[in-house]
Amino acid sequence: MSKIVGIKIDTKSPKTKDKIYYYMTEKDFKRGDKINVKVESGGSPDAVVVIGNSRKKISHKLKDLEEV
Repeated sequence: MSKIVGIKIDTKSPKTKDKIYYYMTEKDFKRGDKINVKVESGGSPDAVVVIGNSRKKISHKLKDLEEV
């Protein structure tokens, strides 16, 4: 069963440093887990899981979380 996780991506931009991104995944993540993710721009920044299993309703198609 897919889960929705919220992550914060490590960035220096003041506009996006506190933004939470939601992704779908099959893995069990806990709050505070540090992972490397693959992003659309082609990079693989560090990220921290801030919401382990969100109850957020899927209002649009969420992307799958791709780890590096």
